[in-house]
Amino acid sequence: MAITMRHLRSVLRQIDLTGRSVFSVLVPQLCVACDAVLADSSRQWLCGRCEKEFAESAGARSRVVELEDGQGLRVRYALDYTARVSKVVAEMKYGDKPGLAALLASYLGVALGAFYAKDALLVPVPMHAAKKRERGYNQSELLSSLLSSVLGPDSRSDLIVKTRNTTAQAALEKEAREENVTGSFAVRRGAARADGDVILVDDVVTTGSTLRACAEAIRGDCRGEVSACVVASSV
Repeated sequence: MAITMRHLRSVLRQIDLTGRSVFSVLVPQLCVACDAVLADSSRQWLCGRCEKEFAESAGARSRVVELEDGQGLRVRYALDYTARVSKVVAEMKYGDKPGLAALLASYLGVALGAFYAKDALLVPVPMHAAKKRERGYNQSELLSSLLSSVLGPDSRSDLIVKTRNTTAQAALEKEAREENVTGSFAVRRGAARADGDVILVDDVVTTGSTLRACAEAIRGDCRGEVSACVVASSV
């Protein structure tokens, strides 16, 4: 029987996961934010010091990303994008740790708090299909789904799509990020129109280029206000 590339990747992934399970028994677990040994076996991700630091610094903050027509996109966030926050986000996205989404979603809830209407729609920033297959999940979809289960608004990952498999924004300088994502998002053909407010959900905002491109794509198909909510902001 011929072995397909997809099958091979699946087998390798299972071997990798099994190896990690064995490795975790032999080697102490480390805090994903600072690499300190987790002496408390009940802790999964953060040491006590980092957990306290994150909890004490989390709050309902906001900034405005300017759109093409001069209007502003309100972006709410909970944490400043410090080195430790950056490491946790990177581990979720690139370290094959989707379970971290539950931790980060708790901070998203702090950021959004009372600043949403119950009939608002949560819309995760989409990932190109090829990149999602490679990673295995879209972290923004995980965050949006978890936020929905806690706060109540519906989460719809079928409303907008990524039409081009662009270079990762983190790999680009500030000036190149806008050009990289402009026109790379669109409302999915045949998707039901959003009747109320829309809240875009993502992990981090830096220049705002990605959220701006998503907002520009969806505004014409949304009868309410478009805003955004992210875990952390670099500004």
